[in-house]
Amino acid sequence: YNTDGTLDTSFGASGKVITSISGGNESAYGVALQSDGKIVAVGQTGSPGTDFALVRYNTDGSLDNSFGAGGKVTTDFGSSEDVAYGVAIQTDGKIAVSVRAAAPARRQTLRLPATIQTEHSIRHSAQVEKLLRRLAAETMSLMQ
Repeated sequence: YNTDGTLDTSFGASGKVITSISGGNESAYGVALQSDGKIVAVGQTGSPGTDFALVRYNTDGSLDNSFGAGGKVTTDFGSSEDVAYGVAIQTDGKIAVSVRAAAPARRQTLRLPATIQTEHSIRHSAQVEKLLRRLAAETMSLMQ
């Protein structure tokens, strides 16, 4: 929005951005603004199953292709419902994300580098699980 409360039509398509990740009913639950003006949104994919989703936009609303795979990162933690509910940008530029996995039930906070260059999905494995536990332990104090 503009400072006077009107829709900024120079952003995205007539002031709006809709991003399809998996072709299902995706939802965004958290948004944060980086110091360079880029926008980070977190939420969930819609199908197949529900996975954690992270998307980064440039200041004009276009996807930031230098982030993840075409501006998008999805992660399947192995449960049927993985959701990211909150996001914060740390002073060092790293991205802190509050996530929940339904089975087994757990909540974690992940700290991700400001520039993520991964495949489209981070696959569930013992190594990824170990990394997530370490990241969550390091950043638990960030999300209260």
